[in-house]
Amino acid sequence: LGAGMVRDGQVAAYVGTAAALAAQTPRPVRDPEQKMTCLPATTAATWTVEGLLLSAGGALRWFRDALAPMEMAEAEARGIDAYEVIAEAVASVPAGAHGLLVVPTLVGAGAPYWEPRARGMVLGLGLHSTRADIARGFMEGVALELRTALEEMRRVGVDVREVTLTGGGARSAVWNQIHADVHGVPVTTVATADPTALGAAICAGCGVGMFASLQEGARTMARADRRFEPDPARHARYSEMLEVYRQVMEAFGRSHLHEAIAALEHS
Repeated sequence: LGAGMVRDGQVAAYVGTAAALAAQTPRPVRDPEQKMTCLPATTAATWTVEGLLLSAGGALRWFRDALAPMEMAEAEARGIDAYEVIAEAVASVPAGAHGLLVVPTLVGAGAPYWEPRARGMVLGLGLHSTRADIARGFMEGVALELRTALEEMRRVGVDVREVTLTGGGARSAVWNQIHADVHGVPVTTVATADPTALGAAICAGCGVGMFASLQEGARTMARADRRFEPDPARHARYSEMLEVYRQVMEAFGRSHLHEAIAALEHS
């Protein structure tokens, strides 16, 4: 509700430490492959199809803490957040991060793979690779993870036409544009810093009679902030990367490499 998600075809994506996708549908959706979940929605006679990713902003935070001491020092000297310095560096790198593919599953894979033993991977490292390439790779990897879940939503019948981003990750214009280019649909952000609290306020307003329905409350109070349009050329590039991403995850699953690597961690 706080993201204004009261229209079919609109997907809300919360990008925080983890990430979650939610799409409203007029009927319950059953997934025989058990990759997506479906729950009653807040608004009457509607349902929510959901997908959970276990690592999103948390993966970028790991990059900041482990690999970006120079960026953190620069941020302190300039009096700004380290993520702003990282975003500036990412903006200078083209789509595809000079051949890097990052799988950001540092604490396991959520939808649609559901593999708790998965760990992160940085593939394609070369002597030309820079920290900025790796940082962009993490942003792109999270967006690719989200797109795999979006594709599963489409598989079960959700018509994805627009994505609304919320959470701390949505404060990065560079990352928002990457999401639009990866997903191939417009991406919008919301004007409020805390859409969850706004959703609760909409429920309260409806309860005391300020609004005739929750939908009316959302249309009245939930406002979009910025809109990011996908670039066709970058979307085509990311679609190629998505296919490689899927092959990597499927190959690891078939060969039990997730399990083998997890065993090394505890040996």
